[in-house]
Amino acid sequence: MLLKSTLVFTLASVGCVSALPNLFAEKRGDGPGHPGGCNGVAATRKKLLTDNQAKPIDIAVTIQERGCAMDSNYVVGDIYPNGTVKTGDAANFGPFKNNWLMIRTHCTQFAHQQPEDYKNGQQLNGDANIKAAITCQQQQMAAMSQSDWFVGQRGCGDGGDYGNAINFILGYLNQGHLTDDQITYYQLHNC
Repeated sequence: MLLKSTLVFTLASVGCVSALPNLFAEKRGDGPGHPGGCNGVAATRKKLLTDNQAKPIDIAVTIQERGCAMDSNYVVGDIYPNGTVKTGDAANFGPFKNNWLMIRTHCTQFAHQQPEDYKNGQQLNGDANIKAAITCQQQQMAAMSQSDWFVGQRGCGDGGDYGNAINFILGYLNQGHLTDDQITYYQLHNC
């Protein structure tokens, strides 16, 4: 119990989390703060991803971005918290919600495209395109250091908060949760 209390205090005191969810339930239901499994969805999605050569870190990213769904079923380009649709280099695509700048800069499929070509990123959406999305994600990660990728993915400071989130989820997955229906998440404060 002391370890649990110390970890919660440490995470909260360094500003990594806000409205800290029950991280120790190690499950996520329909939304933050509602622990539970994913009704079979997470196990199915993890299998689809691993069957298409996703690495554990790829799965951690999509869990952080999409929760149990781990899919690309969101408004084309995604939306800002104020409801404005993202366009140009800020638009997100695929189950990893990679932004168009990262996609067009580091994914061979989209080389030499411009910010205004962002709708081409839809080619990474949907289960039929999962292999292309995974390949693009892995090309981005291979092209830069992990800390630079964290900054490019979410643009939050030095990437530390986002990196902490991904590494927290990755640690959980590597404890025997790569194929089951359980996920955990990390509530970010400033990303």
